[in-house]
Amino acid sequence: MRTLSLPYPDDVLITSGKSPQALEAELIFLLAVKLFELRRLYLGKAADFCNMNIFGEIVETKMQRLYKMVGETKKV
Repeated sequence: MRTLSLPYPDDVLITSGKSPQALEAELIFLLAVKLFELRRLYLGKAADFCNMNIFGEIVETKMQRLYKMVGETKKV
């Protein structure tokens, strides 16, 4: 497996109001959602990508809801 190192400015961390770990987890989650949206990852692989349990109903519902939201914004 490869690793991606992504530098980000301190102001992104400050304006997020999150800890560095929480912000990085959110960025990984958003990348997984985008790759899922582009159909480059299946739902299970997207969940694995951000260390979520695919069998958890909450995770699956959240990913599907986000996918639906992204699809609706493209129609506008």
